[in-house]
Amino acid sequence: MAKKRKALGKSNKRTPSEPTGSIWGVCFLLLLGLIVVGGLNVVESAAETRTLYQSLGEVQRQHDHLLEEHSRLSIERGTMSSLQKIETVALDRLGMVFPVHIEQVTDG
Repeated sequence: MAKKRKALGKSNKRTPSEPTGSIWGVCFLLLLGLIVVGGLNVVESAAETRTLYQSLGEVQRQHDHLLEEHSRLSIERGTMSSLQKIETVALDRLGMVFPVHIEQVTDG
């Protein structure tokens, strides 16, 4: 059988068009480098996501605090506006005034 191969003109020598082991090694290293860079990008993205999620929590706490303050101020504004309205009606419509001289009334 070995004689038939030699007879057909085939030899074990590589031709320049065939890739050698060094080209495969370079391709392997290139692909390995790309995988490592992709993995590092994933890690960086996960860290950034965690940081943004923590920032979101802080902003939500500030939002809740501001909503509480807004509610409190709205109630206070409602209270103050109703007292001002009562004072205005008492002065304008009823002609009431603040007393100048205050006396204490006792039983007896």
